[in-house]
Amino acid sequence: MARLLGLANWRLLFEAALVLNFVRIGLRLLPFRIVRRALDGYATRLRTDHADRATDEVGDITHAVTAIGRRLPGTTTCLIDALAADAMLRRRGHASTLCFGVLPPRSRPRSLEAHAWIEYRGAVVLGAVDDLADFHRGQG
Repeated sequence: MARLLGLANWRLLFEAALVLNFVRIGLRLLPFRIVRRALDGYATRLRTDHADRATDEVGDITHAVTAIGRRLPGTTTCLIDALAADAMLRRRGHASTLCFGVLPPRSRPRSLEAHAWIEYRGAVVLGAVDDLADFHRGQG
C-alpha cells in the first residue's frame, strides 16, 4: 500500500531532488570546496527551530534524500547523499555531523575505499553500512 504523503513531505522530496542534483552536477564541474561553500550558504537561509519534532523531521529528511537518490537517473554516491542531507538538516537548524572515513588498506584487498555518512545526536541517520566501525574517520 502506498504511503500517503502530506504537503510537507512532498516539499522535502522536491527539495531533496534539487539539492541532490545540484551536488551531483556541482561535484562534476566545480572543486569540492566551492560546492561545500555553496551548500553552507544554502544551509543558513532557513534556520527554524523545530526542537519539538526534531527526530521526526530528521527521519523525514534522510528518507527523502534516500528515496529520491534511488530514483534519480544515473547514480548517486554516499558523498552526494551525505552532502545533500547535511545541508537540508542544517538548513532547519539540526546539528548534524558530516563524517568521512576510509578503510585501511589491510582490511580490503582492493584499492582505497571511502564512505560518507551523517550522524545526528551521536547516531548514524544516513549512510549506515555493516562495516562502518572499520572506517578510519574524519569529519567535514
